[in-house]
Amino acid sequence: MNLMQETLMRFSGLEGMLGNEPFVGGALILDVKGGRYGVVGR
Repeated sequence: MNLMQETLMRFSGLEGMLGNEPFVGGALILDVKGGRYGVVGR
């Protein structure tokens, strides 16, 4: 990540962004109506 990306994340409140790491090796299940999500098969 470059300096510009880090600066924008800090000022936009996205400092704690996880990225894709929690979803690696799993399937992301989205419940759009219920506003929920989950990772299966990790």
